Amino acid sequence: MKISGAMLFPQRELTEIALHLPPLDIQLEVLTAKFMCKVLSGGDFLSSMIHQIDGTSKSKLHDQLLCLKRFLLWKDNKARGIQKLDIADSKCVDLADYSKEEIVRYQQKVWMEAVENRILQKQVNYAKEEK
Repeated sequence: MKISGAMLFPQRELTEIALHLPPLDIQLEVLTAKFMCKVLSGGDFLSSMIHQIDGTSKSKLHDQLLCLKRFLLWKDNKARGIQKLDIADSKCVDLADYSKEEIVRYQQKVWMEAVENRILQKQVNYAKEEK
């Protein structure tokens, strides 16, 4: 951005918000949650694999299952309990159905939490530098 001959480089968070373009990691988390919800509510071979994988502690899909569980907890209005959430429960399968509006609200919530965390992190780092 150029203003009267001087170059201005706004913070990344401000640019993302001004352009209303979430960062790629937020977009990836939301897309992963959507995909895992479709897999969970599909009722086929893939959903049975998800149930099996959820029981194991070491899996390549661990991060994807966490995205799914965070979405399901958000949709159920619960703040904590990812470890206690059993995706084999019929309630979770019902929660896996979503609308476009719910996905947009979830993306905004995750995005704003990430922005707040980055700002707090910068404030802490700035306070440490002043000492």
